[in-house]
Amino acid sequence: MDFIDMLLGRRRYNVPLDTSDFPKKGERSIYLGKVAESSERVYYDIDNLTRHMIIAGITGGGKTVAGNIIIEEAVKAGTSVVIIDPTVQWSGILLANKDEAQRNRYGQFKMPSDESRGIPTHIIALANNSDFSRGTDLVCLMRPGIATVVLVNELVPAEIDRYIGELIKAVRSARLPQSKQLKLLIVFDEIHTILPKFGGNGKGFVELDRAVREFRELGVGMLLLSQVLEDFLGAIRGNINTEVQMRTTFDDDLAKAKLKYGEKVADSIMRCETGTGLFHNADYNIGRPFFLSFRPPYHNTDRLPDKDLNAYLALAHRIDDLRGKTRKDDEILARAEQELYHGNLNACNALLEDAINNKRRE
Repeated sequence: MDFIDMLLGRRRYNVPLDTSDFPKKGERSIYLGKVAESSERVYYDIDNLTRHMIIAGITGGGKTVAGNIIIEEAVKAGTSVVIIDPTVQWSGILLANKDEAQRNRYGQFKMPSDESRGIPTHIIALANNSDFSRGTDLVCLMRPGIATVVLVNELVPAEIDRYIGELIKAVRSARLPQSKQLKLLIVFDEIHTILPKFGGNGKGFVELDRAVREFRELGVGMLLLSQVLEDFLGAIRGNINTEVQMRTTFDDDLAKAKLKYGEKVADSIMRCETGTGLFHNADYNIGRPFFLSFRPPYHNTDRLPDKDLNAYLALAHRIDDLRGKTRKDDEILARAEQELYHGNLNACNALLEDAINNKRRE
């Protein structure tokens, strides 16, 4: 809240609010944060993600913060999460949150300060089109309770577009059993880059359009993170159940918000604090949007330093190589893999040395 607003007792986010239809805390509900400028907690039915979500906003507006909370809660619930990462931003989620500014906000959301923890994370890197087979292997990607981060920063936009199309085709052809519960969440960061105006060739966009209609019955949800919202028109927007508009200055998005919700709401969107956005889901607030302040994450939100990322990828390669050569040390390799997923690189390396020494003694 602006200092002058606070002095005058003015509210920044003035929208009608009825919390009677908000989901309550429960086994399949996740804690997102609280209604802006209130203490009202906001829970979300995680299985609602099979009907997909889009979070849009300018750089620095908090869409990544919001996405982090969804991912953290989905992994905690035992869901397989796959993150398509064009910026390497998500590589550091395996570490605990050490950001004092974020941790100082835990108390505002009644979060215990001693629960800072990383997300178990499997990282793979795609360097070119020949790597697409690894990036579309669902046996490799779907790991319940683990986030798989697929780094695509070495690919040009047209290649990312093609990869997204291939991944969606792989999910569709996998013959996954029908499920009302969320089994797989695919996170597309910077998804606007597949739009033709940003360098995409349209193929991934076509597959995405089909996926939002077909994946729901399979327990597969998609979380789209984008700088723009209004460019996702037609069937894609029509089949996304939850929209979150973080702070933005894009004229088209603001004009649409003004048309749908009024000038005051559009003005509030422009002035949103980082981490607060306009949340719209027809099942909440009698179908009306409201402003949601997302809680801070328990995990780190910065990318891994290049040195640590390269070490991680080298250790992952050694595990794959050893696993292909011997079955005797599967237990040691499984332990090494778990240490790797939690960012314990030295412990992982020590276990791999044990596996190598055991093989030499055979």
